[in-house]
Amino acid sequence: MKCEVILLNMMDVLIEKYRQEMFESAKKDGLSSITTIKASQQLDRILNIGMQAEPSKWLERKNQVLN
Repeated sequence: MKCEVILLNMMDVLIEKYRQEMFESAKKDGLSSITTIKASQQLDRILNIGMQAEPSKWLERKNQVLN
């Protein structure tokens, strides 16, 4: 159980990192810039890994964060 929480927290940190990177790049260079696209792709990969690993726990955790 503790490992799951640590993993979810690490994923949250990565998600936030690439989300911020994507937004900053989009503001600076535009939505179609290579840096924005790369950050978006990294964010997608992380989200996909989370969904494949533990879909129900992942969705439960994301719902807690959003509420």
